[in-house]
Amino acid sequence: MATVLPDLDVEKVKRFCRDRVPARVKDQVRLEVTTRGKNISIYECRPVWRGPPGEWTRMGIAQIRYEGDGTWTLFSSDR
Repeated sequence: MATVLPDLDVEKVKRFCRDRVPARVKDQVRLEVTTRGKNISIYECRPVWRGPPGEWTRMGIAQIRYEGDGTWTLFSSDR
């Protein structure tokens, strides 16, 4: 049986990421959240330095894995 991510927890992560970036810099940086299987991935996105306007780079900064028993494991991109 496949593990289903708790909707409330996913929404909490999305809200956290939305609230982390001040409004004055939202055109310079944003945090994106994706889900796949039992994982939530968080990405830092920034406009490309040299390139067409409107293109953004995307760098993974964290992944949160649902263990299925109400616990989560955090994986950081620097570890």
